[in-house]
Amino acid sequence: MNQVQKTQANTLTAALAHAAHLLPMQGPIGVFIHHNTLHAFQHLPFETAVLEASKVFGTAAYMSEAQFRKELQRGRIQEEDIEAVLAAEPYAEVWPGKLTRSALRRSLMLTPKRLLTAQNLDWAIEEEGLLAGESARSLFLACESRLVAEAAVQPVTPTRPRDGILAWTGTDIDEVIHPWLIRFCSVFVDQGLSDWALPNRDEGFYAAVHALLSAPGLLEPELLVGIQRAFRAHQGTPEELVRETLEHFSVPEAQWEAFLTAELLALPGWAGLIYRLEEQPELAPYTPVKASLMEYLAVRLTLVKVAAKNAWRGQPGAASTQWRKISPDLPPQKQTLRLRAAQLFDAASRLGLSAASLSGDAFEPWRTEVEAFSEHECCRLFHLAYERRHEQEILKPLRQHRRTLDLSAPRPRPVAQVVFCIDEREESMRRALEELDPEIETLGAAGFFGVAVHFQGLDDAHGVPLCPVVVQPQHAVFEVPHEGEQETHLLRQSRRRRWAALAHAASRGSRTLVRGVVGSVGWGVFALVPLLTRVLAPRTAGKVRRRLENALLPTPLTELALLRESEELIHGLLPGFSVDEKAARVGGMLRAGGLTRNHSRLIVLLGHGSTSLNNPHESAHDCGACGGRRGGPNARLFAAMANHPQVREKLASEGLAIPEDTWFVGGYHDTCSDEVLLFDTDKIPTGHQSEFERVRASLEAARAGNALERSRRFEAAEGDVTPEAALRHVQARSEHLAEPRPEYGHATNAVCVVGRRAVTRGLFLDRRAFLVSYDSTQDELNNSLAALLGAAGPVCAGINLEYYFSFVDNERYGSGTKLPHNVTGLVGVMNGHASDLRTGLPWQMVEVHEPVRLLMVVETTPERLMDAVRRSALVTELVENRWIRLATLDPESGDVALYQNGQFIVLDERETPLPEVTSSVEWFGGKLHHLPMAKITGIK
Repeated sequence: MNQVQKTQANTLTAALAHAAHLLPMQGPIGVFIHHNTLHAFQHLPFETAVLEASKVFGTAAYMSEAQFRKELQRGRIQEEDIEAVLAAEPYAEVWPGKLTRSALRRSLMLTPKRLLTAQNLDWAIEEEGLLAGESARSLFLACESRLVAEAAVQPVTPTRPRDGILAWTGTDIDEVIHPWLIRFCSVFVDQGLSDWALPNRDEGFYAAVHALLSAPGLLEPELLVGIQRAFRAHQGTPEELVRETLEHFSVPEAQWEAFLTAELLALPGWAGLIYRLEEQPELAPYTPVKASLMEYLAVRLTLVKVAAKNAWRGQPGAASTQWRKISPDLPPQKQTLRLRAAQLFDAASRLGLSAASLSGDAFEPWRTEVEAFSEHECCRLFHLAYERRHEQEILKPLRQHRRTLDLSAPRPRPVAQVVFCIDEREESMRRALEELDPEIETLGAAGFFGVAVHFQGLDDAHGVPLCPVVVQPQHAVFEVPHEGEQETHLLRQSRRRRWAALAHAASRGSRTLVRGVVGSVGWGVFALVPLLTRVLAPRTAGKVRRRLENALLPTPLTELALLRESEELIHGLLPGFSVDEKAARVGGMLRAGGLTRNHSRLIVLLGHGSTSLNNPHESAHDCGACGGRRGGPNARLFAAMANHPQVREKLASEGLAIPEDTWFVGGYHDTCSDEVLLFDTDKIPTGHQSEFERVRASLEAARAGNALERSRRFEAAEGDVTPEAALRHVQARSEHLAEPRPEYGHATNAVCVVGRRAVTRGLFLDRRAFLVSYDSTQDELNNSLAALLGAAGPVCAGINLEYYFSFVDNERYGSGTKLPHNVTGLVGVMNGHASDLRTGLPWQMVEVHEPVRLLMVVETTPERLMDAVRRSALVTELVENRWIRLATLDPESGDVALYQNGQFIVLDERETPLPEVTSSVEWFGGKLHHLPMAKITGIK
């Protein structure tokens, strides 16, 4: 390779790296990790980022203006919110002394807008009487006569061959290329659905496709005639092929990045998955693949090259040089003066202006302001007003509640303490538990409980990391059978292997000609019964399935092998934990949550996850702090560590004394079925049985109460039901074969409160708040706060932003409706049998969401909060670029300060009412939509 080729290779690598940054970060759907959809723009301020992304992806930045006007009409946005937002904007005068920019925009936002387009303008004038009356006609003529014709706007120069060829010939080569490329990608990344493996798959994507298309007997469609010859002719590397194709299409080096970006974004889902598996091959659920974005491009561009040549037949010149030229048959795109005049007329009418008021020099500055107030700019201001109303309805009631509390008084020892994940879905579960048994205290911690671990369960084929994605686990822990349970374990494993072999054979056989026909006829009748039961009586079907599993698959008693017995690494991981490592993790979590004193005799830790049937997005409901997996093992592991005598001794020597009579129990809460499991209950000391039975009974009742609150949002649930009936309803949803909404997941997320539980205890927060336990009085150096923000901040922000973007543009940022989704290769979903991989969240998961940026309220002072924020570059970026909103709640006075434009502004003293009700049911009963905060007087 000469120097020129080396330079070109470096340029290509850099261009591809920049282009790849714009691709979706979503990996295989079995481990769905929430993240900022616009991660590539996170270095920009939020308002700039959403605008830039909308230009690149052709997406919406905010809800539509029509949606915002509906929110204004129903009172979700109030006039004072619009006025406050406009007051914070730069000041400008339109007509000196008469009309300001703020006043003009206020009037335009508060008055109904008529939607006028080139398609409906004539209808509006002739049939709807747009210009009825002499004054209306005069006003329209005043607008039209003063407009100056703008220069014709030429069509945009194509950035990829498909666009130029489509303009010249009317042929869309993507319609031929994409079905082939989708099949190649699907079978290449396949994790077990395909019967036939792609040839040479182990050698990479390009080698596999090259081998497939070079084989004899290939049937080539008209636009891909010559594709076999093209692949056979090239013997170089994929990088060389990409460079040759760029030269073939006469793309200058300075435009390589734009060209490659356009080609990758033509199928962003598949390209993104290839890139993700290249960067993190361990994300493949079962079989790692040798993925390469460069190889993907080599295949794609070869298809493009052949298709372009075939599609160009009959046109002048060659496709390789002509595709970038504008077709002479395309007329210049020009906005008519008449439409502009009509839109200005509508604005003038809404402002109450007359033709005379637009005479002379008054027209031009007014026109400039009106046309600058685009739909995007209007939606930006509406969005800020929308978020301001949310801030007022959260921060002021929270301040009012805080000022009624005396947190200096000593607290009695709780009967029990239950530590939940910070997940906002647990807010209602915590409230239900405290409402049923006020002597139980609840706390919130990131659901991996400070224990980053690579865990392999008894029935797992391999281990998985259970920790936030920004953390790399260094320790491996295995679930093993108890001594004396080995025989039961071996029997279980033997039966599982037999059943798996039978199921696999049946699945493969159903896709063959003979066995498929025989199986459909012979077994179809028998399969009909469980199918109908899963649809018509899903809860019963689930019970029957579990009973059969319990009868046929005996479950041995197990324990966690967490004690370090050897320093020998297992797959690069340390086996178990030393005493010091255990103490560091237990102490770290307890200190961060302020649980350093007044420990109860029983402390329960509940990890969480979600179980549903026929739901490809099931993992998106699991614990984000556990890397998109279930957090039960983390809770169990933490409890085992905290109960270890040597760990207690180590912690006591460091000043964290846990009473001898305190016992930890790990557990798991299923947020879909509301099932609660408690682990290692056989090890609970006899003297703690009374507390344990009380907690277990309270959790049993709380999960029914939680189910009742959740059910209010499900239109299929009966309106006036008991908690027990509601529990049966959510259990049925989790087992229903055809249920598109087994649960709403994080659809209600909007707030994160970091502080003492006393600050939020007794408040109805409508399952909208992540609740992070933190006590600033025990964190003089802000170390715990910095750790909490570093772990919880990106996780909560990632969840919030993914829901935001999947809501505001569900077709392009989200994955659309679930109804046409089909699972492909066990890695994702497509629409129908062949489409781009659908990334983001489906509409059924976001339909009840309010798209607001996360409001993080921290119980500390502004100075201490910013000290903690600035210790993390990622958290600083989220805060300073306004991807999250930030506020403080003073630990002493209860004053609230909101972070705006680089400084904290103390919230004004006008109060927002805080209603009081005796129970949660009294407040949410019979209501379907989001509810404001309320004080539950039944919780003391």
